Amino acid sequence: YYNGTTCVTECSHYYNGNVCVASCSSVGKYADGNNCVSACTGDRPYLENGTTCVTSCSSGKRDGNNCVESCPTAKPYLDSGVCVAACGTTNKYLNGTNCVSSCPTDRPYLDGTQCKTSSEMATICTNAMKSGGFTSGYTASANTITYSGDMTVTKNLDISACNLVVKGTLTVNSGITLKAKNVSATSSSANGINNAGTMTVTNKIYGNGYAYGIDNKSTGVINANEIDGGQIESSTEYFTVSGAAIVNHGLITVENVYCSNNVSTSTTLGFPNVDVITVNNCGMRNEATLKAKNIIGKGKFCQVAPGIAHIENIDVYHVVLAYSTELSVDNVLRTEKLENSGTLNSSIISAKDLQNGSGDNTVASINVDQIIVTGILENYEELESNIVYAGIISQYVCPNSSWLPCFGPGSIKSSEIYYCDSYSGGSYSTTPIKKCAETCSGSTPIWNGESCEGCPSIRPNWNAEYGICE
Repeated sequence: YYNGTTCVTECSHYYNGNVCVASCSSVGKYADGNNCVSACTGDRPYLENGTTCVTSCSSGKRDGNNCVESCPTAKPYLDSGVCVAACGTTNKYLNGTNCVSSCPTDRPYLDGTQCKTSSEMATICTNAMKSGGFTSGYTASANTITYSGDMTVTKNLDISACNLVVKGTLTVNSGITLKAKNVSATSSSANGINNAGTMTVTNKIYGNGYAYGIDNKSTGVINANEIDGGQIESSTEYFTVSGAAIVNHGLITVENVYCSNNVSTSTTLGFPNVDVITVNNCGMRNEATLKAKNIIGKGKFCQVAPGIAHIENIDVYHVVLAYSTELSVDNVLRTEKLENSGTLNSSIISAKDLQNGSGDNTVASINVDQIIVTGILENYEELESNIVYAGIISQYVCPNSSWLPCFGPGSIKSSEIYYCDSYSGGSYSTTPIKKCAETCSGSTPIWNGESCEGCPSIRPNWNAEYGICE
């Protein structure tokens, strides 16, 4: 190596190629161990103090590959030791200036993406209420606002980081927007929630009231992850007339609808014709547009004209579709009782009892891939399905008296029809229809009327839960 004009076997300080130097900076390079390099790479990728390549920064902070004592103004936040302009998707919350995956226990609340203490959140929620015109009548504890009495929102209110609990009726006026994290309102003498404006709620809306838990007016728009409603139990006599836990006259777009009300009615399946399609005592009653991923619960889902709903899955106790309504279910509609006087499209219907139409002047139609009815399938109108399974199939037949109008007879169009106990009336596209299996199992679960057979090649897999080939 050259050390000035002298050849040496090793350098005292740093090696710049085959030349000894006192410092790498004197030749415009960086020190990587004892070697001068043009860029920090390999095991020492970061530059400390602008001179030395290191494995990690002593300050625990770096801007790109440069170690820094504090992050620059353009990149004020620290994400896993790296200065960034904004937190990423993994460590997406801010605890001070540090990006974290979850807020620490001493700052557990979120204001947008920023971790806050209980007192900080209470101040944020109080100031947000004041900006919306509310200066009294409520308390703020951490991220929850509790309003005592009826609350009417008359100007836009953004409390997105806060929960709102109303001990009375919550009313959102037309043209007004309410934003919140969760909303709950309960009234023992009136509706829980009256919405004529726009409610945008991050998580859940719950309303519990005397007539309606939630009444979404014709101008009302609801966007939420979950929506649930309840009715005061002591007023069930009133609900027999027109009550519903949730009623929609506007637009509701949610992930899940909880159909929690389960007040019984005198509705029964049966004919000669009686008006058996009722829309009272509903956990959810849709009279406009409803878009949801799931409708679930132990209650009753009702739809009244001009109601239109597009749902991925329904699993409730009772489904009623009145005249001139449309329901589309992408996957499975599962219920104890299904009464249809509208238009129903679904992939699979699984019900204990199913009634399509009622023999009056309505036009009812069902178009699905598979129908599984363990009890009675009563059909007054048009029913079309690739496969129909039913315990008893009973179809409406026009009366002999010439003065009585006939809106039937019932018609079932299906490539495969199975009955377990009996079938009668109307017309069937498949002749003969097949009797359900009583003892078939294993690889040959289907009874074809004479013997057990396996699932067809187009639906080779037996689903024991539904009792169908798919």
